[in-house]
Amino acid sequence: MPLYILTLDLKRPIDQYRDLTQSIDECGECWRAMDTVWFIATTWPAAQIATHLKNALRANDTIFVAAVGEDSAWSGIASGASDWLRKRAISPMHDAAHKEIEKQ
Repeated sequence: MPLYILTLDLKRPIDQYRDLTQSIDECGECWRAMDTVWFIATTWPAAQIATHLKNALRANDTIFVAAVGEDSAWSGIASGASDWLRKRAISPMHDAAHKEIEKQ
């Protein structure tokens, strides 16, 4: 199943967006990585995710949705996140291209 990254630039505190989290959850299997960053495993295309979420945002907010590619790396994310990402982002053929960067 494709994996997407969703980033939002919200002009108000996120707790003022009553329907946003529910709308994101409706898109597929979601994991909130940072304050306004989610990963979404879904069969929906990026445009459908963005269109669906636009209704939960305000006029001056911005949204960006993109597929997670074959080459990705991460560091310092929440406990269990690497396992979540590996399970959804990594195909067996490309295991070496996705990894958590060790803290120095």
